Amino acid sequence: MLLKRLLVWFAEIVCQVVLLTLVFPPILDFFEEGPGRYSTATVVTDLKDVAFVVAFFMIISGYLITTAVVGVLFRPASIWKYALIIAALFVAHTEVFVIAGGRARGGILLDQFTLQAVGAFAVFACASAGSQFLRKWQ
Repeated sequence: MLLKRLLVWFAEIVCQVVLLTLVFPPILDFFEEGPGRYSTATVVTDLKDVAFVVAFFMIISGYLITTAVVGVLFRPASIWKYALIIAALFVAHTEVFVIAGGRARGGILLDQFTLQAVGAFAVFACASAGSQFLRKWQ
């Protein structure tokens, strides 16, 4: 049972990295350059860089450790409770990561809020899908 939870947690993390990597570049570009200026010529390079940043965030902020503890050891029976806990952990770790980086000293930035909201939705989707898969797998 523990091995199944660990495998599902790992699949959820991979899903999260992929979704966040695909979603973040257009949002960041929108706020930096305005709408309609997202260049598809550099998508592969941008996605590789964004995937590195997302993985770096997950490792440095402690997100992997806390989600592993919740996902493997204390996974609630309810799909929605688990997904909400994981989404809340994402927002909390993002906030800590941004504050540690010094970007949030001037208050909540619009792009920071948007990244947290979209990221929490992506994480919620991966966590709920993982919980449903685990429930069927048992």
